[in-house]
Formats: sequence, structure tokens, C-alpha cells
Amino acid sequence: MSEINASKMHIISGNAEVLRYPLRNKDTYQLFKADRNVIIPDGISVYFPVKVKYKNCIKIPGIELMQELLVEFQNTGKSVYFLGAKKEVIEKMVKKFACLYPLLKVVGHHHGYFDKANTDDIIAEIKKSQAYALFVALGTPAQENFIFKYMDELPCSVFMGVGGSFDVFSGTVKRSPRWMSNLGIEWLCRLFSDPSKFGRIFTNLKFTVSAFLRG
Repeated sequence: MSEINASKMHIISGNAEVLRYPLRNKDTYQLFKADRNVIIPDGISVYFPVKVKYKNCIKIPGIELMQELLVEFQNTGKSVYFLGAKKEVIEKMVKKFACLYPLLKVVGHHHGYFDKANTDDIIAEIKKSQAYALFVALGTPAQENFIFKYMDELPCSVFMGVGGSFDVFSGTVKRSPRWMSNLGIEWLCRLFSDPSKFGRIFTNLKFTVSAFLRG
């Protein structure tokens, strides 16, 4: 691996699903602890125990931080590359962004249905784009693993895994109302819209309980 570039930043949306993964894998745990990672408390399962135990904490939804970054990059002339989701989803999202952020420099995009063991063409394309920021929507842990693996090789300065955000931005998936997000019950909206998510929500609850017990 090449020498670590201190100017690079990896923003990790720290919801329960993302943070459970390094807790089960020693090597991944060390990757998550790297100084250039910024883990934001995204989701009530993480925010609630941190807020109760340490008081000074705010919930930062990853999708909202991504929006703020896009505005910042538009204002400062920084370029971005989008990787992930279905082909029709990412293309629809890029078209919407052209209206929402007309001055944003989108220097490339690629869907997420590619051979994860053969990424030479995609890596070459991102390198050629010279993107300042790379947003990866491959789901957990694939997006984090992709960033960890190629962070030093790629020219980007900011990396962020954004889960299902492309689906929301494209209009393919409807986000829960803001008032539910503010109350920390957006999971309830997801449960009603897709009962199959009950297992994941129950697992998130166990994560919250274990967070309290860890001290």
C-alpha cells in the first residue's frame, strides 16, 4: 500500500449497521480507527446512547451532510464523482442534480453493478476525472471496503459512503418526513413501507442496548 496521504478524509455515516461491522472484524476495526476517518452519528441507534452518556452530541443524517457538501463544492468549484446504485437510478440523480446544483462540477458517474474483483476500468476512470470528492453508494460494508482499498490510489481528497442516498435523490425511494427524522423515528416509516426490514431494526435495537452496556 502506498504511503498514507494525510490530506485525505473519509466521512463515515455511523449508523448501527455500519458500526456493527468493524466490531466483528479486528482488521476492519483498525481501519475505522484511522485518524483520517470522520465518523458522524447517523441514526437514532447511535445518537441516543452517545447523547445520554456524553451529553454533547447531535444527530447528523448522512444524506443531509451530502447535500451540504454538494452545495459547498458547487460554491468552491470542487469536482465530484458518483459511484453506485442502479444505472437508471444514478443517471436520474445526476440529471436532477444538474437542476438543483447547476454549477456543480460532476466529472463522472458509474453504476454500482460491476465486478468488485475487477475494478481496473472504474479506478482508471475516477483517476482520469481528477475528482475532488467521491461519493460511493454500494451499501455496507461494500462501500467502506471500496474506499479503504482505493483511498490512497485515487486522487480524491474527500470520500463518503452514502448507502441508499442515490435512490432518495433520484426520487426512486421516498425519504421519511422530516418531523419523523427529528424525533428519531424514521425507522418506523421504513418499517411500515417495508416490513421485511423488521430484522434489521431489531438488530439496531440490540446495538443500542450493547452501546449502553459497553460503558
